[in-house]
Amino acid sequence: MCTNYEIIIDNSILAILPLPIFLLPSGKVRLRVFESKYIKLISIASAKGSFIIQQRPDSDDTKYNNIGSLVEVHDFNQGDDGILEVDVYCLSIITVNEIMTDEGLTFGTITPMTHWSEESRPFSQQKSELATSLNNIINGDEMLSCLYEDKSLANESWVIARWLELLPITLTMKKPFICSHGFIEAKELVESIINQ
Repeated sequence: MCTNYEIIIDNSILAILPLPIFLLPSGKVRLRVFESKYIKLISIASAKGSFIIQQRPDSDDTKYNNIGSLVEVHDFNQGDDGILEVDVYCLSIITVNEIMTDEGLTFGTITPMTHWSEESRPFSQQKSELATSLNNIINGDEMLSCLYEDKSLANESWVIARWLELLPITLTMKKPFICSHGFIEAKELVESIINQ
């Protein structure tokens, strides 16, 4: 077990926030933080500049239990209801290595992973309707339009990654696109759902 002091000064040890969120590189999400221990975690994370969002371990499928999203804080706000709102940006997919706990919070060391969503793929003309419909969804939602003021709609990888994050399908269906399934499979899934 580490002390707070050791955790705060060691930049290789990052806070882990357990959330059922699927977030790929360049993705953004607004977190609403109300538990005091997680407000403390965000405070520690802000001092370091980044933290880890990791889904809770799954006893049925342990393959993805040590995978997470390395995120940096982009903005803090207080919602109309007084709850802390934190906008975060995903830097990369990571493997969580050594895990430690302190005062009810979890911390870990990480190893970054490469992911297909970080590759630049220009759209072919006939597929640009995916970008157009994504742009319409983002612009039609107040929170998404605030998060995504800058969009990479000409990059097919970016568009497919955002669709995967936004589609109302289960985390179980999304998890394989973290490291098992590549861009082609992701695009096929998105197109099959969008074209229904």
